[in-house]
Amino acid sequence: MNAKKILPALLMLPLALIQLTLIPYIRVLGSGPDLVLILLVVLTLVNGQIYGALAGFIFGFIFDLMGGGLTGLFMFSYTLAGFTAGYFFNKNSGFEWNNKGLFSVVIFTSSFVSSLVSGLLSADVFRINIMVFLFEYGILPAFYSSITALIFIIFFPPKTREN
Repeated sequence: MNAKKILPALLMLPLALIQLTLIPYIRVLGSGPDLVLILLVVLTLVNGQIYGALAGFIFGFIFDLMGGGLTGLFMFSYTLAGFTAGYFFNKNSGFEWNNKGLFSVVIFTSSFVSSLVSGLLSADVFRINIMVFLFEYGILPAFYSSITALIFIIFFPPKTREN
């Protein structure tokens, strides 16, 4: 089998285990970083929008099976996140990995979409103020994911085409 096809799944499984077992202990205000989503965005920025949406679908399906809960919730939200991150992919020049601010914006945007959709589908949104809902289910998880991704890319910068 081609290692390029298996590698994303091999990377996703340990991250999903960490997401399900360790991340709940480091949550702040009920939110924490989404490690699987960070991997999904990186893969999308390397391979493109269709790849990202398909990888999001597969990652979400696996995550739904591992985590229990509402089946299809992460499958849908990760598909949307991969599709959203794909808008920042440039097939001619690739993604500019040196621009850490843009990378944080991509992570924030994709995580915001994913968190908001999963919050809309899983929470009792009619009992929550809209501003509280946007903060707790959208902005806060997106902020944590973008800060985590930024720390990761500072200490482990990806190799670019020039390297």
